[in-house]
Amino acid sequence: TATSNTRSQFNTGEAQRAAELAKDIVEKAQEQDMKVSVAVLTWYNAQVMQLVKLLRDVPSVTVGNVVNSQGAEYDYVILSTVRRTYRGPLGVVGNTHFFNVAVTRARHGLCIIGEATTLRIAEAWGAIIDLCQHEDTVSQVKPNLVVDFDAYLRRCIRSGTPSEVPDLTSCTSGGEATWTQDV
Repeated sequence: TATSNTRSQFNTGEAQRAAELAKDIVEKAQEQDMKVSVAVLTWYNAQVMQLVKLLRDVPSVTVGNVVNSQGAEYDYVILSTVRRTYRGPLGVVGNTHFFNVAVTRARHGLCIIGEATTLRIAEAWGAIIDLCQHEDTVSQVKPNLVVDFDAYLRRCIRSGTPSEVPDLTSCTSGGEATWTQDV
C-alpha cells in the first residue's frame, strides 16, 4: 500500500489484478454475445486514478469510489480494498455502512481483492471471508500466478450449493456467481 500526495492510498498490484479481471469478464461476456455491466470499486481516490489509467481502453467498465456508488447496481463488481495493515483500525474500509454499500452493488457476481488478515480486523469483513471460505470461493493469488478466471466465472451458487455451469448466462438467469480473491 502506498500513499499519494493527496494522502489517499493505492496498491498498484491490486489495481492491476482488478483491471485484468474486469477485462476478462468483459471478454468472456463478448465471446457469448452478452452485454454485462462491470464495475471496479474502491474506497480510495488514488486507487480510482490507478484503475482509470489501467482501464481507459475498456470503456464498458465503470471505475469508481464505493461512496459514490450508493444506489447503483452492476452485473459484476470487483472490490479493491487496498489496505495492508495488521493492526489499528481500517478507516473507511472498515466502516459498516460503506461495507454494506460495497457488497450489495452486484447483481450476479462479486469479487473482493484484498488481504484477508487485514480485513478481518473488521467484524463484517471477517464474516464475509468466513462465508467465502465455507463456500470454497477463496483463492490465494500470488503475484506471478496465472489464474484461470474462466473457472471463477463458471462457478455459481444455487441454493447454497456450489456448482459448475457452462456459461455466464446460466449464472445470470437464476444463480449467483460468486468468487473472491485473497491476495
